[in-house]
This record gives sequence, structure tokens and C-alpha cells, in this order.
Amino acid sequence: MEGDKIVGYALWSPAIIESGSMVSQGMGLGPVGVAPELQRKGIGTLLIKEGNDTLRERGCRFIIVLGHPDYYPRFGFVPASRYRIRSEWDMPDNAFMVLVLDKSQSSVIQGVAKYRPEFSVVS
Repeated sequence: MEGDKIVGYALWSPAIIESGSMVSQGMGLGPVGVAPELQRKGIGTLLIKEGNDTLRERGCRFIIVLGHPDYYPRFGFVPASRYRIRSEWDMPDNAFMVLVLDKSQSSVIQGVAKYRPEFSVVS
């Protein structure tokens, strides 16, 4: 916030990765936004870092994101396909990424990633 004005936001919502009967719980990042006149000042970076750190501290296993392949890797995101994770939607491999927060789970977090059903509704 700047005074009483909201200058940016970042949203994480529940997400899952399914593989057969196995379901891993995590979060999906997005959308993220910063007021146009305040972009490129580190606000989005701060929001994402703080949110990701909070989720790590709370035991979140992973975060998925559909986003720009030149932006999200700075936070540790890699193409989800490296972990044998694919999106429920057809999208470019380099734009669908994952940040595995619990490295001990990296071998079991694989399968189809799904956001909340509301993200699939088009009106």
C-alpha cells in the first residue's frame, strides 16, 4: 500500500497434482498485478517472494504458475515438465512452471496439475 492506495496484489489459491489415486496438495500463483505507474520498482517481486516464503514456512509442497518464462524463474520456478508435471490445459511447456518447496517430495509430486475449478469457467 502507498498511503491508502493498494499498489499491487498477488494471489495464491489451492491447487493439486493428481497421479492415479495419489493427490498432492499445493498452491497456484496468479494473478499478480501492480499499478502500471509503479511497475518495475520491485513491488511484484517483493509480493511474490514474501508469499512464497510464507507458504514454504507453512509446509506447502509446491506452487504452480502459468506465466512469462523470463519472469518467474528468478523466483526458482522451472518448467513443470522437469518433474513430470503437466497442466490440465494445453499450454506451452516453458510457460507452465513449478516451484517445489518441499524437496523431499520432489519424486512423488508428478502427474496432472489442476487449479481450482473456478479457473476453468469461461463466461
